Amino acid sequence: MKWIFLLCMTISAFVPDQKTEPDSTLPDISTALPLQWQADVGAGSYRTNVVCSGNQLYIGSNGKSFMDANLFDSKGGVYSLNPKNGKIAKQFANEVPGDMDVNGLLAFENKLYFGNDNEEILCTDLEGREIWRKPVSGDVESQPVLLDISGRMAIVFATEVGEIQAVNPQNGNTVWAHYTPEFNGWKPGQNRKVMKVQAYFRNSESFVTRPIVSHLNGNGVEDLVYRTYDNRIYAVEGKTGNRLYQFDDPSYFLQAILDVQKRGKRCVTRCILKPSSRAEGEGMFLAEINSQGQISKKTMFKQTVSDFSVESTLVTKQGNVLLPLQNSILVISPDNTINTIDRNNLLREEERKSTFSTYRSSYITRISTGVFRFGSHRQCIALLNQYDPLVREKGFLEIVDIEKKEVVARLQLPDEGEMPPYIGDINGDGKVDLLVSGYGGKLYCYRIS
Repeated sequence: MKWIFLLCMTISAFVPDQKTEPDSTLPDISTALPLQWQADVGAGSYRTNVVCSGNQLYIGSNGKSFMDANLFDSKGGVYSLNPKNGKIAKQFANEVPGDMDVNGLLAFENKLYFGNDNEEILCTDLEGREIWRKPVSGDVESQPVLLDISGRMAIVFATEVGEIQAVNPQNGNTVWAHYTPEFNGWKPGQNRKVMKVQAYFRNSESFVTRPIVSHLNGNGVEDLVYRTYDNRIYAVEGKTGNRLYQFDDPSYFLQAILDVQKRGKRCVTRCILKPSSRAEGEGMFLAEINSQGQISKKTMFKQTVSDFSVESTLVTKQGNVLLPLQNSILVISPDNTINTIDRNNLLREEERKSTFSTYRSSYITRISTGVFRFGSHRQCIALLNQYDPLVREKGFLEIVDIEKKEVVARLQLPDEGEMPPYIGDINGDGKVDLLVSGYGGKLYCYRIS
């Protein structure tokens, strides 16, 4: 997305009859989690993922700025790092001029597959040498996915303007292509120069985040379920690229897609919906969408008006889906039971000579990629608050014990950021590490245990 830079704005809400904690700075993260290394690799987005392959760590970068208006930001592309010390081994796919911002990466058979904001999809080897490069209709904002189509592997990617393609991993040749009904972007054979000019004035509407890959129709090939930026669920058959269904009921705002589940012989897509009017109340719905794109079941649950979420979920080993809201975490079981973990964190603020309480936590919170042990707490997750209203230039991390259902630590980060906290054994020493990224362009590696 060329001109959409997701800076979180404070949503202030008066919250009566609640105790306000003292307004103070939080302890630095390094007091609890030792810093292992930091690397100057440009900014990560909420769609950025980390790939560990061939004893190297790979990460896409948005460079110095999410909006490369002058097309000369050489900090973008892909970085290869030594995971033991964070030393940059190589930077590639960062040519200028061009908007070479890269978000999601896919590793398959010692190759990397990724798209960029230059309306391209690329394949390189692990040394960054280009194998093939293909022009597409728009920015590729998320990680490609891998599909087994009747014994033949395919790389599937989507553009923000409404194109999905499955391609041959070896040469990039198209296996199938799908375009949304309203698609009006570039297609092969059309004037590419005209399209490149139009692309800089086009808003993101369709495919921005990675799809859920799951079986929907029982033909033996996994299918793709997308949450679009124009308030839709859009399902595409993995075998043929045909549209299976779409859900776009104007009565609801689509907050998040949770997963795809079996219901007898059929599959349903579970999602969170918020009514677009107060006629159905001020809560949210846990809904199941059937194969015709219709609501087959919905359960209302109460949340405060300021609760807001986007697609930021984690599935535990028990099959529970964790979804962070502004002051809580929803814990949704496979049988649709909903529990809540409170993470209420209030802050006194003054405006126009009046004092009121507002949530200190960010209204779009990113959840960690995994569960980890933190001291005596056996099952914890990390939540990234993109900025701290008290220290505006810094974000902070919350560590939540999901067994005890409590916040056990709040730690200040060195920078604002939005990349979901990555949990894993980064350097291969058998211990758990944490990766976080800042808007200032640094990638930080901390030791958890």
